[in-house]
Amino acid sequence: MTVPAGWKDDPEHSDQYRYWDGESWTEHRAPKRKVATPDQPPPPPPPVEVAATPGALWILLAGAGVGVVGAFLPWVSAGPFTVNGIDGDGQITVILAVLLGVIGFVVNKSADKRLSTGGRVGGIVLSLGIALIGAYDISEVSSEVNDLFLPVSVGFGLYLTVLAGVLGLVGTIGLKQRASDAGDQ
Repeated sequence: MTVPAGWKDDPEHSDQYRYWDGESWTEHRAPKRKVATPDQPPPPPPPVEVAATPGALWILLAGAGVGVVGAFLPWVSAGPFTVNGIDGDGQITVILAVLLGVIGFVVNKSADKRLSTGGRVGGIVLSLGIALIGAYDISEVSSEVNDLFLPVSVGFGLYLTVLAGVLGLVGTIGLKQRASDAGDQ
């Protein structure tokens, strides 16, 4: 049985081919080329934790800070007299604002879906609480009838309290979900 002529594996050099003329090896050699295999797609990158949008976190923290500061400023003025927020409902807004700031940091650093979702819901509730307390007190002061006939006006701290609630709400809503959450949606 005769081996047909053609390029065969070189018996002397495993990285080359050699031409067989049907009877003997010739001096013609060629390098072996690597056979192209279909490229497999690269493996997917490892999951990456996506932190909150920096702007949203800063807005949330600004809201928390404004809420604390607003509580120490005048909420009501009647003639020469002023009442600071901390003397009344401002105590509640300070607590809500501090909790809002803590939630902002926790949600920003959390990779746990339940914690970040719960934190966002908690941030929305706290922000609405701050804003609603401020809005309620503004309406109360505006409708106040003064028995002493002194002009009663809403203080700057009360407006800041409402602003704090709005900033907290906007910041909380702007917090991004984690990349691990994105696959669950």
